Amino acid sequence: LLSLPGGDLRGADAEVEATVSAFEFGPDDAETVGFVSKMVALPTESLPAEHRGLAGGEETAYLAFGRIFAGTLSVGQTVHVLSPSYDPSDPGRGRKEGKVAGLFLMKGRDVDALPAAGAGNMVAIAGLGEAIHRSATLSSTPTMRPLEPMTYQSAPILRKAVEPKNPADLQRLARGLELLYKADPFVEIESSKEGEHIVCAAGEVHMESCIKELRESFARCEILTSPPLVTFRETVRATSLEHKGCKTQNGMCQFEVRTSFVPDDVAKLISSESHRLGLMVSAMGEGRGVPEVARALKAAAADPSSRLDAASVWSLGPEYVGPNLLCAGRVSVRSESGEEASSTIGSPAVSQRLGISAAVEEEEAPSKGEEGLAGHLESISAVLEDGIKSAFQMVAAAGPMCDEPLFGVVVTVDVTVDASKLSEYADGGPAAANFGPLSGQVISACRESIRAAVMASSPRLVEAYLRCEILTTSAGLAGTYASIGSRQGYVAKEDMREGSDIFLILAYLPLADSFGFVDELRKRSSGISSATLSFSHWSCNDEDPYFVPKTEEEREEHGEVSQLKNRSRRLLDGVRKRKGLLVEEKLVASATKQRTLAKKV
Repeated sequence: LLSLPGGDLRGADAEVEATVSAFEFGPDDAETVGFVSKMVALPTESLPAEHRGLAGGEETAYLAFGRIFAGTLSVGQTVHVLSPSYDPSDPGRGRKEGKVAGLFLMKGRDVDALPAAGAGNMVAIAGLGEAIHRSATLSSTPTMRPLEPMTYQSAPILRKAVEPKNPADLQRLARGLELLYKADPFVEIESSKEGEHIVCAAGEVHMESCIKELRESFARCEILTSPPLVTFRETVRATSLEHKGCKTQNGMCQFEVRTSFVPDDVAKLISSESHRLGLMVSAMGEGRGVPEVARALKAAAADPSSRLDAASVWSLGPEYVGPNLLCAGRVSVRSESGEEASSTIGSPAVSQRLGISAAVEEEEAPSKGEEGLAGHLESISAVLEDGIKSAFQMVAAAGPMCDEPLFGVVVTVDVTVDASKLSEYADGGPAAANFGPLSGQVISACRESIRAAVMASSPRLVEAYLRCEILTTSAGLAGTYASIGSRQGYVAKEDMREGSDIFLILAYLPLADSFGFVDELRKRSSGISSATLSFSHWSCNDEDPYFVPKTEEEREEHGEVSQLKNRSRRLLDGVRKRKGLLVEEKLVASATKQRTLAKKV
């Protein structure tokens, strides 16, 4: 209960050990410990008359709902509010103090005031609304580790952008979203780069409840909502051996990019271990590895059809913890006389942290005749490494198809440097003065090179799939299967309960086609079938969104010019339209000249 990732009771300070070892988890403990799981919004009128002033004149009172695990909590007591990231060795961070203004026992619609509450009671606490962000640990002493935050089996799957009908109510909406975030432990609030406020909910019913609470309780203004926002990922399904990319603006550096992909299972594993990978790549996690990811990368590299070098992984992305891999490449300098010097660009830092490869102590010394070129190369190696990593992170966060994150893509960047331009740049000539800083040129050229290489490697969309558990009878089977088929879903398992006419069906539906599925299922099955949806996994859509009929058989099937876009292209165009990106479509497919009715003589 008291363990946290990165914190172990055995390694805690002696004071913390003494505090925890003294607990008997009863009302007679000297110190008080409790956990607040969420904030609850109640009408002020439901509070006892003598406590309605705690709402500060508002129509809604916000109380912290939680459980007391040790000691006794009393009205007027000052407690330490500990965030999940609080560390007792640094009591100045992640800790606030609050005074308990009231304790209440919630019994359905009735709320009873309490003078004190002992261990084992679940109570609502007034006066801590400003100190608690969402959930927190309450303690009467700062020498205490926070309890583990609540975890959920699924993540929010439905996203909608909200905005006030009257622009003057924007501040009220922002305040309402903050209160909704505190009151609902499952909802997530995001802000897009376009400035939109996005509400993420568990499903359509949950979203309707959130919007209703925003309008009636939290924001108290008219709210407009967008159609459901569906997120995708981008990946590749072919290997680009050597894609010749762009040159920097001064013509000094030429980029060549190789792309490949890792199996979907490996990409899902890396995504699920993002927190541990973040600790590993940071200073906090020095020396720690993630053995599950290391074994998966080794197995993927051992596949004969794979071109992944698990011992050369330089960085992950996006945000340095994502499921995309940047591998160390080569940088070479070529002179007009034919001399050439080359070295490795980037270090396999991730592979070393994972324990896949050993740490490299020294670079190989340049061979005879290459010392001059190698010296010039060393002067720009740091700029090239920083630029390539930045460009990779940018492309991993916004891919070339529709600005969605990449998924399971492996990138290796090689650089060829023109020796004459390099000497001119080192001497401060036109290559250095006329084209701006080299770092910006490297980021721009490398980013466009990676984007072009991804587009040349059979790009595909990756869709989110929902796990759908359906409970029905034999009378509703026909309508159930028809509903699943109309939503591009598939049935994974069907079981029948012994001794009954009840069927339990497990199916998977793409998120983009799941909106309104429950209502359609009830209509087609005459109310017999009921479904429960939750996020399951990401799966690649094997349809080529850029398919054009080329062979004779394809022309016979699809025509000279494919008139009907496949499903993958329709999804792609929908995302590009929503983001304001260019969409290739005909505004007028066929038209005739308007006939002039007037007769001019």
